[in-house]
Amino acid sequence: MSEEAAIAAFLRVLRSAFEFFQAEELNVRSQYARDVGRGDAPSGADDDELLERPTRRFLIDRMMRALDWNPDDPDQVVEEARSWDPEEERLYFDYLGLAPRTRAPVVLVEAKAYDAGAPRQPRGAHLDARAMAELISGAIADLKSGRRDHPILAEWAEWLSDLRTYVASLDTLGRSTLRRVVSTAGRWVVVFEEPVDVFTGDGAPNVGLIHWFVSLENVLDRHAALFRLLHRPRLIDTLPLTLSVAEAHEVLRSDEISCIFRGVVVVTRESGGSRRTYPTRSVWPALIAISANRPFAIVDYDGQALEDPRDPTKLADLIAALSANGLKFETRLLQMLGRADLGPRPVHEFAGFPPDLGRREAGRPSIAAIAVATDEQADTGNRRFAVHTGGRHPEYLVVTGENWFCKTAAPVGPACDFHEWPRARNQGVAAPQPVTRRSEASYTESGDVIHCAHEELRAFRGVRCKIDVLESHLCCRACIYSQLCWSIDADRLPCPP
Repeated sequence: MSEEAAIAAFLRVLRSAFEFFQAEELNVRSQYARDVGRGDAPSGADDDELLERPTRRFLIDRMMRALDWNPDDPDQVVEEARSWDPEEERLYFDYLGLAPRTRAPVVLVEAKAYDAGAPRQPRGAHLDARAMAELISGAIADLKSGRRDHPILAEWAEWLSDLRTYVASLDTLGRSTLRRVVSTAGRWVVVFEEPVDVFTGDGAPNVGLIHWFVSLENVLDRHAALFRLLHRPRLIDTLPLTLSVAEAHEVLRSDEISCIFRGVVVVTRESGGSRRTYPTRSVWPALIAISANRPFAIVDYDGQALEDPRDPTKLADLIAALSANGLKFETRLLQMLGRADLGPRPVHEFAGFPPDLGRREAGRPSIAAIAVATDEQADTGNRRFAVHTGGRHPEYLVVTGENWFCKTAAPVGPACDFHEWPRARNQGVAAPQPVTRRSEASYTESGDVIHCAHEELRAFRGVRCKIDVLESHLCCRACIYSQLCWSIDADRLPCPP
């Protein structure tokens, strides 16, 4: 459906929802009055007040569905989502629209009762959209400065304070992905663009970031603007991270591909019988194309998967086979795309997977990505080079630059005592227990020539390790990212020189 058709459909849904609500309004109010009389509903200052729940169900839910935010789909919207303020008090968000893979917040919607008034000064006149935005901006600035005598209705001062608390409660990832904050009573809507800056930045927020729709008629008249502010595909990336060759032809325009990187998709599964299981790791070559500053991984899923050997001395055989398969796939794919002029870029030029791609990894900081790293991004600590593809299995996409695998055939340099847990223990740097079984997070074990049992080094690596999510105990000298990770302080590595 074209955007014009989608906007026309949005208008039809809005008009239908408003007409239905107005037709049912008397019945809803009468039912509410009866519930108050029986003690089944709280009585407000006015028994005729229409409460929040009917407004949500008859108006706000329908508006959100028309914007492709489905409150009945928990992968899109969570109602009454919980967070905590600095005093560890529990917070509840009426609606929280989520990114599809990370489940990070994108849109926060606070619903008000239909009769809730628009903002104005106490005993002041009703305002137009511009004056409302200016009043709101000033009230938010006062909240930031600590001023308490806000020139705005007391209930609005409280609501804005709540919104500010909600935004401030988000973690680093949530702040990086939150695109809109909305407050609405159905008959009016206010949309905050760049809400983290609006509510937590310095000073008064830019009035141009506060969009007011002051009445039902105004919402209908300016429905296209509301649609463009809140339509789900405009706010989140719903395209898949990994593509088959056929899907790549549908999604990508070859002339918009700026550069490519090689990579692999790695899947770890439990295999074996009922008495004893063990992990196996399958590997497919991939080509990561950067288009419109967004990485798309085209994976050779039709080719034969190779197995990461349990015996690390056979890594050379895997790398040779993977390189041969990958090169054939790359040549065929670039010819089909009409981009045989492209060659793979080195891994240090990859700026990292953006925070809204892949499944969220708890505790890992994120930064926005661009197509190619700049000189200002020399510090690679926050860049993600391995990202979960979003499926049920531990399946990761790993960018490898000009290489075809993330591990080397053998560790570089002399022999090291820290490959074995007993020797690391003798030097007082081992974990309490050895790693004696491969897993989805560590495909080496004590005694492997590419294993690292130096626990202090593991802690020191911190966020600098690019593939810690699937190789937590890999020796840095057996990893293609070693020079990238330790470009500044390689002398702090405990490995023998």
